[in-house]
Parts: sequence; structure tokens; C-alpha cells
Amino acid sequence: MSGLCLLEGGLRLHDPVPAWRQELVPQQVSELDIHRLSDDEALLYELIPDLDLERQGPYGPYRLSTNARGFRGAELRASPGKRIMVLGASNAFGPGVDDDQTWPALAEQALGEGYEVLNLGVSGYMTRQKVAQGRRHLDLQPDLVVLQVYNTGRRFVLHGTTDQAFSRWPELWPEFFLGTGGVLWGLETWRTAVVGWNRANQQEVAEALYPATVEADRAAVQSLIEALDVPLVMVVPAAGGGLHGVGLPAIDLSEMNPPNTEIHPAVDGHRWAAERVAAGLLPWLEPPVEGCGWTVDQVRAAWPVGHGVKRTIHGVDSTWTVQTNEPLGGILRDQAGLSWFQPWGRLAHPSWCWTGEPSEHPEHPEWTCRSGDEESWMICWSQEHPGVAEWKEQLGAIETLSGFGTGVVP
Repeated sequence: MSGLCLLEGGLRLHDPVPAWRQELVPQQVSELDIHRLSDDEALLYELIPDLDLERQGPYGPYRLSTNARGFRGAELRASPGKRIMVLGASNAFGPGVDDDQTWPALAEQALGEGYEVLNLGVSGYMTRQKVAQGRRHLDLQPDLVVLQVYNTGRRFVLHGTTDQAFSRWPELWPEFFLGTGGVLWGLETWRTAVVGWNRANQQEVAEALYPATVEADRAAVQSLIEALDVPLVMVVPAAGGGLHGVGLPAIDLSEMNPPNTEIHPAVDGHRWAAERVAAGLLPWLEPPVEGCGWTVDQVRAAWPVGHGVKRTIHGVDSTWTVQTNEPLGGILRDQAGLSWFQPWGRLAHPSWCWTGEPSEHPEHPEWTCRSGDEESWMICWSQEHPGVAEWKEQLGAIETLSGFGTGVVP
């Protein structure tokens, strides 16, 4: 017994746990001088507000600034028009490029006047942190929220603040270590033994904790959906990734033949992403036209729970894009190589409207067709053979289309 007391006393004097914890907890190490420990346990750390820095990065010198709220870029507009809030990690934050060269800033430029895109991206944020960041700023009353997904799993802690974070929020222990808690947890001997075991089995511990953290990510997204009265759209970066099972409409850049798959691209990669994100958001930003669009509620209701959008098809040099749900859809083509899909959806651009009632295809009675714009185009689908469909249009190259279409063909 005396030996245990001596061991306990020795460990209290020379506790190895803080050093081991620093070693085992995932660390955010990028640009430490622009981040600080947050007062919000859900965030853990955040950007420092009111920065204005000139920096040197992998692509050359660049300007990095934050506004009074700690968002990257300029102060909020007094009259923003339609406001879009981007929640993301480093891919949205844009390390190495100027404030106005990140894809959220370039998407604002692509959308044109009347839109303000706020970049709430913070390097290293996992999905729960992104959601917490959004909930913290809902007072800004966005018209649409974009969730850029890539990182999932245990959250990152800002390097150099681990001891402070665990001291301030003891509830962090179960997220990063197995076997924590209980009546013995107050004993330094027991704590050292548990953390030492986690250290000896790092890979197994990370794999064992991963499912719970991903489930927590999904629950966080669901809570955000319930808190919002505006659309929430997911963006998957060119590098891939994502969060499955949340039932959100998605703009999946990894499926659009990206010129490169860098998670931290140069300005050309940000511009490429911005053009496609801006086009993809238009259906949720433009008011529906009678007989020509789908409301957000209709689109959401059409998606079965647990099945996000799987594939993006784009045509006419990417002047329009369409997203499909693979479990339900086939692909529709015409001789010009234009693509559409079945049995979902329709063109979301307000100038393209249904004008005809569903009817039987003249050559394929098993197909159902519907025409639009005075029969200048037609979409057909087959319930018996969902992979068989066709597109007909008589206007030549579709130059005026933008955005993608989603929904269920009536």
C-alpha cells in the first residue's frame, strides 16, 4: 500500500500524461499565429479577429485578413442582398491564396451583384466544429448555408493549447482516449496507466473511436438542419471525402473531372471550384417560377434518408451541371453528348419550364415523356427500365443554362 502511495505521489510530481496527451491528441499546427483557444468547447479553437497580414506561401506572397467576427475576408456588408454562409475547413479558408482568391470569395464574384458569401472556414475543423461555427453565427440570418465536408473523426486541438483545453473541458477525455472516467480516474496512477495503454495501442484506439465521432458529426448536421429555416447544401471538394448518411443535396466537385485534387489548391483550383459551386447553388437562390422550379422542401422531401447525391453530370463546357442519385437514376443522352438523368428532376433555370403534361413516347410506349418551353425540349424516363431514357432538344447548343436541376419529374 505504501508503494502505491509513493507511486501516486511521484506521478503527481512528474506526471507523464500531459506529454503523452500532446503526442496522442490530433493537433492543428497550420499557421498557429492566426488562431487562438476558443471559449466554446464545441469549437476548441478559432481564428483571431481583425487580422491584416502579408504572408509568404507555397504559391508566393498572399494577403490574409479576418473581420471583426473572425471570418476570413472583409467586414460584413450593411446591405448584403442574399447572404450565403460557407462552413468549412482549410479547403474553404484557402491557405496560400489572397482573401479574394478563395473559392467562397470567387463564388460571390461568379454569382454577381446581390449576393454576399461569408467564408467561415477554419483550418482543421471537423464537421462538428463547422456546424458549431454556423450555429454561433445564425444571427446573421443567412439565406443559404453551405457545408464543405472533408474531415471526419476526432477533432483537432490547437497545438500548444492541449493542457488548457483538457483542463477547461474535462469532457474531452472520452473523445480522444478509451477507458477514461470512473471513480478511479482521479488517481494519477490509474490515469497514467489508461493513457499509457492508449499510447501503446494508438492505431487501434483511433479506429475504435472513429465510428462514435462520425456518428456525432451526423448528429451535429441533423441538429443544424433542424435549426435552419433556409437550405443547407453540402459541398465535397475536388479531393473527395464527405459525410454519408445525412441526406443532404450535394455539389460533389470530385465527380466533375477536377483539373487537380489538391485539398489546398492554387488560385486556379479555387476558381474552378467556385464556378461550379456558384452554378450549383443557383436553384436554391433563385425564386421558384410557377411551373418551373422546385421549392427547397420539395427537393429535400424527394431525397430518401441516407442517400446523398452520388454523381454529377455536366455538359456544354460545364455551363450547366446536373446531379443524380445513383440508386434511382439512369443517364439520358442526346446526339450532341448532352446529359440529363431520370427519373429525377428537371432543369432548374427559371427560363426552362414544363409546358406539356406527361405523355407516352411515340416510339417507346413504355417510356413516359414530358416536354417544356413549347416542346422545344423533352425528357423521357422508364420506370421498368430506369437506365433507359433520352433527351431531345431543338434549340442547338444550350448556352443559356446555369445551375443544376434536382427534384422528381411529375
